Amino acid sequence: MTQNANQTPKPCDAPCDVYSRIVGYYSPVSRWNKGKQEEFRERRSVNINNQKENPMTTKAAAALGIVRAIADTVKELREVPSGTLYSNLMAQGMTLQQYETVLDILKKARVIEVTPGHLVRWIAT
Repeated sequence: MTQNANQTPKPCDAPCDVYSRIVGYYSPVSRWNKGKQEEFRERRSVNINNQKENPMTTKAAAALGIVRAIADTVKELREVPSGTLYSNLMAQGMTLQQYETVLDILKKARVIEVTPGHLVRWIAT
């Protein structure tokens, strides 16, 4: 009898060994100790090809991209008036609070300084 590809095969009573990886090589799960067998039963499979993108991960990546772009701009210019930098970013939709947060991140990373004259200066080597 030919089986259609859309049909599920009928179960049988024959024992079936399941092989899985434990410490670098594949072996039958039935030969593992009870602790490892319990760990195997608790495992969850994840199909990474069909996962939906996590919105928080996307937002974090976008935020890091903005910080990196601002850092690259200051590095290239060596120094830039803070007002000039902010006005260009404001035109892109950045708020003053977001701008100050980015500057704080870059100052804590010790790649920029903001002078008393409000110049944003690249200081990393």
